[in-house]
Parts: sequence; structure tokens; C-alpha cells
Amino acid sequence: MEKSITATIGNLYTSGLAVPGDLLQLIAITDETDPLNVTELTRVSLPEVLRILNDNTSCGARAYTRRGSKFLIAPMPTTGSVIRMDYYATFQPLSAPTDTNVLGDIAPDCIVYGALSYAAAYFLDKRQSDFEARFKQIVDDLNGQAMSDELTGAAQVSNTIAASYTDW
Repeated sequence: MEKSITATIGNLYTSGLAVPGDLLQLIAITDETDPLNVTELTRVSLPEVLRILNDNTSCGARAYTRRGSKFLIAPMPTTGSVIRMDYYATFQPLSAPTDTNVLGDIAPDCIVYGALSYAAAYFLDKRQSDFEARFKQIVDDLNGQAMSDELTGAAQVSNTIAASYTDW
């Protein structure tokens, strides 16, 4: 599942942005301080970020790296900078009988057939391959729908001319 976090840099910012606890894979970190000039930060090595930070310059963020439980951003963002982190997140765990998550809301059969496949392996049930095949088909269908949503519709429509023509 995709998630976004937006952070406004305050006076107490010193050691980077915390890595979200549900992070699976990072998509992008962007500097959105100026909505008309959004900049994607480049992932670089830790020594490169430390070199930039040691230069003691302060301007728009250009690079980042992960160091333990933090994303270090270089150069040091100024107070008021807006940093956005887009990432793939884990689903909320289902531990209580009343718990729900996004996957349970949109594809409960995926959870059911995944659990059936897991249980069939444990109990040596002959239907395990049927459960596993149905589970894989549901996952493939979900991935296909996600890919279709990504590549079609309004998300792919953009203005090819980046100018404003008011004198027509």
C-alpha cells in the first residue's frame, strides 16, 4: 500500500527525518517548499551526505541517505522547508477479531486463500495446491489492477507545453 508523509522543518530539526515504522520500500523524497518547483532528492552514499553537511551550507535539499532509523537530508533544510516522503507501507496487522486493514476491505478473499494455503501446508491437506493457485490468481489480479491504475486515466494526462498563453 502506498503512503505519504509531509514534514515541515522546524527549529528543532537537527538529525534527519525518522524512518516510518511501516516502511517497506521508499518511492521518493521530495522538497515541496515551493509548490511550483518541487524537487526530487537524490539518494547518495552516507559519506557524500556527510561531506555536504560538513560544508555547512543551508539551501534547498538536494540529497539524502539512510542512517539507522533516520533519513539524513543534505544540505541541511532551512526552517519552514516542506519535505514529502512517498513509500510503500506494510498493512496493519489483524490481531483482534474486529481489526481491519485496507487489504481486508478490498480483497478479503486474498487473506482467506493465503491463510487456507498456509493451514493446508501445516495440516498436510491435499487441497493446498488449489488454495495456493487461487491465492496467486487473486494477487496477480490485484497487481494487474494496480498497474492499470498507474498507467491509465487522469494520472497520465499532463500538459505538454509548460507555458501560459493568455494572448490568444
